[in-house]
Amino acid sequence: MNSPKSDGFQLAAFFAWLGELVLYLCKGMRVGLRWIYHNTLRHYKRRIVVLSKRAYRRGKRALLRFWQRFTEPFHKTADGWRVVRQKMASTKGLPFRQRMSFLSDAMQDGFHTNAGLVRSVVNILLPVAAAVILAVVLLVVCQTNSGVNVIYNGQVIGVVSTEAQANQAIRMVQSRMVLNDGDDPFTFEPTYSIDYVDSTAIMDEYQLADQIIRLSGDAIAEGEGLYVDGRFFGATQDLGTIQPVLDQLLDSQRTGAEDEEVAFAQSVEVVTGLYPTANLQSGEDLAAAIAGTTQEDTYYTIQDGDTPSGVADALGISYDQLLALNPGCDQPQNFISGQQLLVTKAVPVLSVQVTRTISYQQEIPYETETTNSSLYLQGTNKVTREGQNGLADVTARATYINGVEVSRTVISSTTVQEPVNEQVTVGTGTVDVSSGGSGSFIWPMSGYVSSEYGDSDGRSSNHRGMDIARYGGATGAPIYASAGGRVIYATYNSGGYGRLVKIDHGNGVQTWYAHCNTLLVSVGDVVAQGQQIATAGSTGNVTGPHLHFEVVVNGVKVNPRRYLP
Repeated sequence: MNSPKSDGFQLAAFFAWLGELVLYLCKGMRVGLRWIYHNTLRHYKRRIVVLSKRAYRRGKRALLRFWQRFTEPFHKTADGWRVVRQKMASTKGLPFRQRMSFLSDAMQDGFHTNAGLVRSVVNILLPVAAAVILAVVLLVVCQTNSGVNVIYNGQVIGVVSTEAQANQAIRMVQSRMVLNDGDDPFTFEPTYSIDYVDSTAIMDEYQLADQIIRLSGDAIAEGEGLYVDGRFFGATQDLGTIQPVLDQLLDSQRTGAEDEEVAFAQSVEVVTGLYPTANLQSGEDLAAAIAGTTQEDTYYTIQDGDTPSGVADALGISYDQLLALNPGCDQPQNFISGQQLLVTKAVPVLSVQVTRTISYQQEIPYETETTNSSLYLQGTNKVTREGQNGLADVTARATYINGVEVSRTVISSTTVQEPVNEQVTVGTGTVDVSSGGSGSFIWPMSGYVSSEYGDSDGRSSNHRGMDIARYGGATGAPIYASAGGRVIYATYNSGGYGRLVKIDHGNGVQTWYAHCNTLLVSVGDVVAQGQQIATAGSTGNVTGPHLHFEVVVNGVKVNPRRYLP
């Protein structure tokens, strides 16, 4: 065993070595600063040299002060033990009791002399000890969680995070064992207690379900099961059977689009665990069931014009099946527009939802602009400019379920062709024949009156209109509508009128334009007052080119002169 003296020499040697190490580091720092100066900072020679030397001196002084403060307690301790050993050596030969009393007095003197040193050591050790204790407490807390003990028949069969997790595990067990005995369903009624446990001991719902099944006493086997929207669909002992079928269903709807998203519309989960053997199927049977279809009730709303047989054909079911699902729908009083019919159809067990970006051109509907005009008869609408839809390049995200689009969200739309708005002139004019010369009519052609209504010129007593001619000939002269209205006649008349136009102005009033050379309107056209409808000519029974103009009121031809300005 080493003597106290040798221990003191070893401690002194250690601190001497540590001092040499500090001085060596200082020399290394000085060498490093010289390298920096010669290689990177020589452009700032004077200033950097001054600052570097100042920093070096200050750093050296600070390091020496720290070293002195750090080693001072150890030096004092070593000196104290050296003094004690020397004094104890001088008491050799004295009784043991006196030597111990002398040692006690020396220790008390050393304690009082170095009370500051003791306080410094305590001030250092107490925070360190507190930090160590805190770290240990945190480590223990991090590895400990509150859990719910699941107790059955007085024994803890598992620990979960929440009671809801345990209830979920029980439902999973019931769904796995639902076919085990339909007359005696599986029941499991545990009790719960809260405790602090190691986090590694906490189970999830699947592990707890396996543990409960082990306690059920039924024959069990390792298998994988499929859950659809949280409900048990089926299980098989042939591991690795379900996932390839699911992947194949998803791949059947993929198109390879870059941003295409393909997933099941339902929540689909494959769970590997323990299942009652009575509920396990072969891998082939389960795969066929997953890829198969099931019957689903849907409704069809009867539209106007529908018939029971027509609806059955449109929906792809037989007429008898439609009647069986909707008794009495073959009676008229039970087959009413707006009523819903029950229809069953086969739908996939698992519906595949696909979302992809699509691009297409979409028409931009034009708008209709209306303008009121007294030139057109009230109650008539004249399209003066046809509308034309515009075009837009549209990018959208479309969602399909089993190939049928169910939603669409437009991402961007760029107009490539502006729509042309339709212009409609709404007639506000009226024709009043109750008083002559009211100004409701205008002259249908410029020129002079070559023959008045009646027998005013002595040539005819059956002249029921007014003839308007032109000096130098009227052939080709424009003929205008005397008032706004709708064309009801525009063709050749073999009764002597030649090419004839008749315009209905409403209220039983018509105007006739006879002996025309060319007709510029057709039956059904809406014309405005002053709109050209024909050119003058000499068709029919005439002696020269002119316009024969008649005004007819309630079927009676009246003198046009009364209504012209």
